[in-house]
Amino acid sequence: MEVYRTGESGWVAVAGETVFSDTFAGELDVEVDGALTLGGVGGLHFGGAVAEVLVYNRVLNEAEITRVRSVLATKFDLPVSANQEPTVVLTKPATGVSLKAGKTLQLAASANDADGSVVKVGFLLGGQVIGEDTEAPYELEWTPTEAGEVQLSAEAIDDRAGQGTSAAVSVTVLPPNVAPEVVITGPSAGQGVSVGATLKVSASATDSDGTVTQVEILANGESLAKRSEAPYEAD
Repeated sequence: MEVYRTGESGWVAVAGETVFSDTFAGELDVEVDGALTLGGVGGLHFGGAVAEVLVYNRVLNEAEITRVRSVLATKFDLPVSANQEPTVVLTKPATGVSLKAGKTLQLAASANDADGSVVKVGFLLGGQVIGEDTEAPYELEWTPTEAGEVQLSAEAIDDRAGQGTSAAVSVTVLPPNVAPEVVITGPSAGQGVSVGATLKVSASATDSDGTVTQVEILANGESLAKRSEAPYEAD
């Protein structure tokens, strides 16, 4: 905690961040039990043990304040400088990726904190947290349920409650997959065949929202052939 006063103007900083500023009157009093009281402030108290009090008869410049903070930080192992927010980057997926609703997408992020440690990384969908990871590598499996274009991002929290947010990545969620249709085109239903004779079996297949990659022809549940392109036939 740092208290500054120039004439009647003064301010209080905690961990390098100003928490109160006003016009002060009266004296500065630091009690041994750790309560800090500024005359005329009215109820501005911070509890805790007072480890050391440094009083200067002038206002320190920024360089001097930085040096004092460094000495105190080393001496008492305390954060006496303003917290630096953590940085985080969403590394997966790449922007522009598309997938069908119901399919799983791997999310990943990298995070760093220059003056502390990263406590957790949250993954956000449209600004809302959909999952968290407390240990690196920071990862999450996400399964979208609705079609549309969405914005994914990551949020890192450090050990002093600082927060950093990544740039958003745009992902397109397509409608759920529609199963392909397949029809036996030959032989016709009820067609007879002599024992020992060869019978050609053929099929046609279509996929309304994609492409057919394979057709398997079966007889009584046993595979006769697998075809990756038309014509889909087997003898």
